[in-house]
Amino acid sequence: MNDFSYLNVRGAAERAGTSEALADQAGQIAFEAQRRASEIAQDRQLSVDERRRRVQELQSRAEAELTRALGDKAARAARHSLGMIFSSTSATLRP
Repeated sequence: MNDFSYLNVRGAAERAGTSEALADQAGQIAFEAQRRASEIAQDRQLSVDERRRRVQELQSRAEAELTRALGDKAARAARHSLGMIFSSTSATLRP
C-alpha cells in the first residue's frame, strides 16, 4: 500500500519494535480512519462544528484501536503520527 497515513503509522509502529504483522495492522487502522475522516470532512450537509466533532471522535476511536493492537508503549509513536495526520484533515474543514 502506498497511502501516506498507512506508511506513516506503519513506519512508526515498526520503529517502536512491533512485528511486521502488527505494523501492517496499525497502518490499516490509520488508512481506514483517514479515509473515513476525509469523507466526513467533505460532507457539506453537516456543519463545520459537526464535521469537526465527528473527525475528533473518529481519531479517538482509531487511537484506542491502535493501543489495543500494539499495546500502550508501542502505540505512542503510532498515535502521534495519526494525530498529525488528523490535524491536517481538521485544518481543511471549511463551511
